[in-house]
Order: sequence, then structure tokens, then C-alpha cells
Amino acid sequence: MSIELLIEQVVSVGLLVIGLSYCVRAREWLGCFVEWRRNPSFPLYLGWLYLQVGSVIAFGHNVWRWDLVVIITAMGWLWTLKGVVYLLRPSVLGTILDKMMPAVNHPERKMAAVGAFMAVVGALLVWRVFIR
Repeated sequence: MSIELLIEQVVSVGLLVIGLSYCVRAREWLGCFVEWRRNPSFPLYLGWLYLQVGSVIAFGHNVWRWDLVVIITAMGWLWTLKGVVYLLRPSVLGTILDKMMPAVNHPERKMAAVGAFMAVVGALLVWRVFIR
């Protein structure tokens, strides 16, 4: 099995399952975001995680062809960039959460909608990677 295929499988299943989790556990996820906002060192942890996972995906799956799996490569590079930003400017996460959380009407529905989008993308990728 190639490293590209392994990354495709892990990311596609992860997006599907995490997206479904956002849908069925929206309240708990919102609680996570509130707790993350309270912890001033959390952006550093999250930045480290995004940098590591994003780098593995970006460098292990640097595939830029017109195919559905290009989403995985793009996500890897975006997560790497997000990790760098959170590590060098941890306050960015707080600013994002401050703008996102109180201004959202029906935050659970919004979280479920984001989850549904993630799950659909994940399902398309699972279809592409495992079935097609």
C-alpha cells in the first residue's frame, strides 16, 4: 500500500466520522469550543497538532491532479498553515472563536450543518478511495 493511499483512507474516514459526530453531538462540540476558548495555552497545542498532521498529509500526499483526492492535499497544506499561524499567533484562535460563537444564531444547527458538509465530503472521498 502506498503512503498516498494510506493518507487518503485515513483522512476520508476521519472526515466522514468527525462530520457525523458534529451532526449528532453538536452540543458537546460547542462545549469543547467554549472550553478551548477558556484555556489560553490551547491554541499552542492545537497549532502543534495541526502542524504535525497537516505536514504529514501535505508532504505525504502532495498530489495536484484534477481528482477528488486533491481535496486531501489542499487540506494538508491548509492545516499546516493553520498550525503555523496558531503557533506563532495563538491569539488568532480566540479571535476566531469570539467572532464565531456569540454571533451565531442557533449554534447547534450551524455545527450540525458544518458536520453535514464534512460528512458529505468524507463520504465522497470514501467512495473515491475505497469503492471506485
